[in-house]
Amino acid sequence: MIIRDRLKVAPRDVEEVLISHPGISEAAVVGLEDERLAQIPVAAVVPSRTRERASADELLAFLGERLPA
Repeated sequence: MIIRDRLKVAPRDVEEVLISHPGISEAAVVGLEDERLAQIPVAAVVPSRTRERASADELLAFLGERLPA
């Protein structure tokens, strides 16, 4: 579990949303220590071979539409 500003974030929930994006085939999410927020989720992704690579901004927008703030 990742603790972000007193909220619990399940890495698996974020990973599942990321791999539902057509440009991503695999994802792994971990918590990175942060002075202000305790931890921040960080993702490593493997792009899909069948689609053009997704930009970081595109993936953040995709996550923002599907996960609570």
